[in-house]
Parts: sequence; C-alpha cells; structure tokens
Amino acid sequence: MSVFIITKEYIKDFLAVEWRRNMIGVLVLGCSVIGTYKLVERIQAELEWGKISKLALCGSYNKALPSYGKLKKTFADNPYFLYNYAAVLLEDKQYEESLQVALECRQYWADYDLELIIGENYQQLNKNDLAEKYYISASMMCPCRFVPLYQLYELYKEVGNREEAFLIAKKIQKKPTKVNSVFIKRIKSKIMKELEFSGNKNRKHEI
Repeated sequence: MSVFIITKEYIKDFLAVEWRRNMIGVLVLGCSVIGTYKLVERIQAELEWGKISKLALCGSYNKALPSYGKLKKTFADNPYFLYNYAAVLLEDKQYEESLQVALECRQYWADYDLELIIGENYQQLNKNDLAEKYYISASMMCPCRFVPLYQLYELYKEVGNREEAFLIAKKIQKKPTKVNSVFIKRIKSKIMKELEFSGNKNRKHEI
C-alpha cells in the first residue's frame, strides 16, 4: 500500500511540471497517429490483396503478380497470403519463385494443400526425391484424400518407376470413397483403364 502511495505521489509531482505534461501529450498523440496510419495501411493492403486475387483467378497473372510482390513486405508473416502467392506463382509456372514462397509459408503453417504445392514445384524442377517426400507428407496428413496418391502415381510413371506406380494404382483402386465427386471418379476411371491396359500388355508379352 505504501509503495502505491509513494508511486502515486511521484507521478503527481512529475506531472506538476507543465513541459512534462506537454511531452507526454505529444508522445500519446504521436503513438495514436502512428497506430492509425498502420491500421489504414493494413486495411488498404487487405483491399489490394482481395482485388489482385480476383485478377489471378481470372488468369491475369501479369497484372496480379507485381502487386503480390509489393504486398509481400506487408504480409511477410501471413501464411494465408504466402500460400495464395505461392499458388498463383505455381499456376503461372514460376516454379522456383513459388517454391521459395511456399517454403517461407511452411515456417508458419503446416497444411495439406501447401505440401502438395511444394511437391508439385519440386516435381516441375525435376527434384523428384523431394517431390515424393512432400506428396507422401500430404498423404499422411490427410489419409482419406486421393490427390496425394494420384500425384505420387503420376510422379512414379514420369520417372519410370513402374513397380511403385502399380502399387499406388492398386491402392487408389481399393481406397474407399467418402464423397464420390466427379474428380475422384475421373481418377479411379483413369487408374482402372491404365491398369487394364498394363495387364493386357503384360499378357501379350507372355504369349
């Protein structure tokens, strides 16, 4: 209690001097102005992000990407922005840049879709061991999903690993479907046709 009284008296004596009161007033005003400026700047950046993300959805990457680059300074630690930026760069086939942004995003956010983006970038850059690693990681994050397995299947086909491709194809074929979407139907249909073709081809070789 005595400490509180002493502190209160000290503050009272300190504020009794006019220039000190003025100095505190200026500091408070300055902090308020800076805070307001930062808030306005952030709101403007959010609005700009919304605008350029619509451009990217329409395929106007040349118009959208320069603004993404500028906004990255504001959203350097925002995983949602970094993910969106990496995805747009991937769509524009800027694989090195997309990979760099995606790996930055991964420092803040562990996400299934992000692992797929990283895997696809590595695959496009012919770093197939790393692509495999991230596709497997995505599959382990969401074991019920078909996309990571399908990406692995396509990767193994691309590098000529027929044995692994066949094993993944059988896994996809036997995998139960929770939501039988058009996309999953296409995957299963394609896998079935390729397995049948492979089986017929092997039988011809045996004959």
